[in-house]
Amino acid sequence: ANVCTTHDDTLECCVELASCSTFTCPHRFALKDGASGIFCAAGQCGDEDLEVCCDPLAKCNSFTCPAAYTLRPDAAHVMCAAQTCTRDGDFAVCCEPRARCSKFSCPEQYLPKEHASELFCARPECEAEIDLLACCEHAGNCSTYSCPSGYMLRENASTIFCPFETCAEDDMNTCCVRKGCCYAFLLQADEDEDAQDTSPSSSSYSTSPAQPGEGKPCCFSRSLGVSLAECEARRAGSPMDAFVGFASDARCPKTAEEAAARITGTSHNSLCPSWWPWLCFGLGLTLALFVSVTAFAAWWFRSDPKQSGVWCYRRIDDPAPPDSPDRPTRGSDAAPPSPPSALGRDLRPSERHLLRAGSSPSSGV
Repeated sequence: ANVCTTHDDTLECCVELASCSTFTCPHRFALKDGASGIFCAAGQCGDEDLEVCCDPLAKCNSFTCPAAYTLRPDAAHVMCAAQTCTRDGDFAVCCEPRARCSKFSCPEQYLPKEHASELFCARPECEAEIDLLACCEHAGNCSTYSCPSGYMLRENASTIFCPFETCAEDDMNTCCVRKGCCYAFLLQADEDEDAQDTSPSSSSYSTSPAQPGEGKPCCFSRSLGVSLAECEARRAGSPMDAFVGFASDARCPKTAEEAAARITGTSHNSLCPSWWPWLCFGLGLTLALFVSVTAFAAWWFRSDPKQSGVWCYRRIDDPAPPDSPDRPTRGSDAAPPSPPSALGRDLRPSERHLLRAGSSPSSGV
């Protein structure tokens, strides 16, 4: 015919296109979904059909690993098995386990977070630059601690840290120092020594007194509300002949004489007066004497069952007292005494001794 038709001339005029399913995608590429319905440009697929038939494989950096895992460092260059990464096919290729915070050592001034074994670092190895705040929390510092009465915070308390997030009562010695009164005085030389030494170079103060009792105390000074460390520093910077002491603010001496008496141990403000031991001794002796007398009286007037009834009973064979109505009188017809009964013979001497004196033979005793 003069005109070609699809029905009559397709096989004569055309070549069947090859399907993309016959195309082999190169490395890092995969056939597109539905490749069997996609056709190459000719009867046989070639390199020019790469973009038609194939898609690049997905990279691991597009995959989301589970919470306890992280992407590999080279995830941007690791390809998944298909155009989309899946957990079933690409998890082991793209992910690796993260380190736990329990393996991380928190630096100074930091504490491990609670349940650190359930927390994870960002990578397979914990790094301080990355995981510090994820695994650790700031330790409490002494600046927030309230010292008890008589104590004050140490210098630079904000740089002193407690073993927990908040400083507790057990951190008192860590955060606080004793607060009190730091006092000092010198000893003036005796007047007779001043009279003997009239040279201009002579000093009116003792240069090396053996004890506070040698000379008159003078040049007294004191500071309230200071720490013991500050007082020790003051002592280290004082002259060798200076006396420096430390006490609570309430017991701080007010005069040089009182300060000297405090150091020698003869302060009149002492909580234990000199007569107190004698009073304790006298009270103790009185108490011991009272206990001894009470115990002796209880023993002396004790109730003895063996002695009960001695004056109320008499032996059956003892003669009756002269004034007893049972005693026979001269000339009366008194019955002769009957022999001891069988009951009396069977009794022990101590038991017969307790028989009533007034019992008669006719009573059956």
